[in-house]
Amino acid sequence: MLPMFLRDRHLRRAVVLWGVFATAFAVRTEYYSYVGKQYDTHTVYPQFAAASRHWWADKSLYASYTLDEGIDGYRYSPTFAIAFTPFTKIHHGCGVVLWDLTSVILLVWALRRARRDLLPGRWTTRWEGLFLSLALAGYAVGLWSGQSNALVSALVLLAMSAIVRRRWWAAAWLLAVPVFIKLWPIAVVLLLLACWPRQLSLRFVAACLVLAAAPFTTRSFHTVLWQYHAWYASLTGPLQGRWPGYRDAWTIWDQLWPPVNDRVYTVMQLGTAAAVLAWCLWQRRRLTRPGEAPHKLDVSPFLATGYLLMLTYAIWASWQLLFGPGSEQLTYGILAPATSWALLVSFKEKKARWLTLPAWAMSALLASGDIEKRVLMVFSHGQILLPLSVVLFMAWLLWHERGEWGATVEHH
Repeated sequence: MLPMFLRDRHLRRAVVLWGVFATAFAVRTEYYSYVGKQYDTHTVYPQFAAASRHWWADKSLYASYTLDEGIDGYRYSPTFAIAFTPFTKIHHGCGVVLWDLTSVILLVWALRRARRDLLPGRWTTRWEGLFLSLALAGYAVGLWSGQSNALVSALVLLAMSAIVRRRWWAAAWLLAVPVFIKLWPIAVVLLLLACWPRQLSLRFVAACLVLAAAPFTTRSFHTVLWQYHAWYASLTGPLQGRWPGYRDAWTIWDQLWPPVNDRVYTVMQLGTAAAVLAWCLWQRRRLTRPGEAPHKLDVSPFLATGYLLMLTYAIWASWQLLFGPGSEQLTYGILAPATSWALLVSFKEKKARWLTLPAWAMSALLASGDIEKRVLMVFSHGQILLPLSVVLFMAWLLWHERGEWGATVEHH
C-alpha cells in the first residue's frame, strides 16, 4: 500500500522523477564498475572514501593522494571522514549508490518539510509536486557528481523546520553537522544565532564540542591533534587560491573590470555580510513582533517564523554563492529551494517572471560545465551568467520583500 503522500498523482510524478534520477546514477556507477574503472572521475565519492581509509590507517587526510587513487585533496573535517566509514565497508559501486541515495532521500524529506513549515500560503499537491520537480533540476548536477552540498542544504532546511517547531536541540545538532562537513555553513548558523541567541547559542556550541571530540575516541590523542593541525593548514595554506570552477562576484569583476583588488573585494564581502545580517534582523522584527503583523493580518507565530526562516535561507544562499568562500559551479544547488519557490510565486502573482525564470534556469543549467562550455562558444563572458542568476534572484527577493509581507502562494 502506498504512503499517504504518494497516493496523489502530482506528488507521485515528482517522486518518480527523483527516483529515475537516482536509478540513472546507480546504473552509471555500476557500469563503471563493470568495465573495470574503480573510480568514476565525475564523482567526488572516491575522495571521501580515500579520506576515511586514511583515517583508520593513521595517514594524513590532507596530504596529496597518490596518483593511482586518481583524486585531489580532501578539505573536510576528521569527523566527516569517520562518519563516512560505513560507505567504505561495502563494494565500491554499492557505496557510491548508497551515498547518493542517502543524499536524495534526505533532500526530498527536507524539501517536503520546508514546503510544510517554511513556505507561506496554502499549497495544493499539484504545486508541491512542481516545487519538488523544479528543485530537482537545481540539485541534479551536484548530486550527479556525488557532492555533499545537497546534504548540507538538506540539513540546514531540516534545522530550520526544527526551529519553527521549537525543537532547539534538534536544530542545534542539524546546524552543527553541516559545519563539520563544510565550514562555510557557519554563515547561516551565525544568522540564526543572531535571531535566536538564547535558544540556540549554547546548544550549538555543545553540539560542536561533541562532534569535535568524537575523533579522539577512535585514534590516539596526538594523532588526532596532528590531523586537526593538517586540516587547519589545508584551509589556510597556499592551496586556497581560486580554482577554475569558481563562480561568484569575483568572477563578474574579473571578467568585466580586471584586475580584481583583493582588499576591496574583502571589504565587499564583509560589507555585504553585514547588510545580510541587518536585513534578516529587520525581517525578524517585521514578521514576528507582537501586534505588528504585516498588512494587519492575524499571522500566527508559526507561519511568521517559518516565512522568516525561508527568507533567511534565501538571502544566505545568495550571499554564500556571490561572496562566500569557494563558490563553485556545483555549489549552486543550494539556491534551488529558493529559486523554485520564487518561480512559483512569480507565476502565481503574474509579476517579475522576467527575473525568476532566468534566475532559476541559469542557476540550474549553467552549473553543468558541459553546458557552460557551449555557451562560451558564443559568448566569451559566459562565466558571469551563473553568478548573475543569483543577482537576478536577489533583485526579485528584495523587491518582493520591500516592506510588505511577501505574497502568499494560495493555490485553489
